[in-house]
Amino acid sequence: MSHETVRTFDDREAAEQLARCVATMVYYQADGWSWSGAQLLWEQARSLTAWVTQAHPKGELGTLVLMPLQTELTARFGPKLGSRLHQEFLRALHDATEG
Repeated sequence: MSHETVRTFDDREAAEQLARCVATMVYYQADGWSWSGAQLLWEQARSLTAWVTQAHPKGELGTLVLMPLQTELTARFGPKLGSRLHQEFLRALHDATEG
């Protein structure tokens, strides 16, 4: 039996994580998908990965951050560009979990 305390997601924490992700992707797009924007994106993905690891069930990441992020990016940039930006975020998230 483990004596670890499992943290659960707090609505405020999730909203703050989502806001950071949106801001990162808005910057990334505005900066022309630059190298500095990509570095910021990768750092945000690492931060999000650390947060979800601390707070536990990875399955909740999709409903708390990733799906709302896709919705927001689509609303801001339209379906085509919003989808491309979301895929870039998912790729950075994947890279952050692998590295």
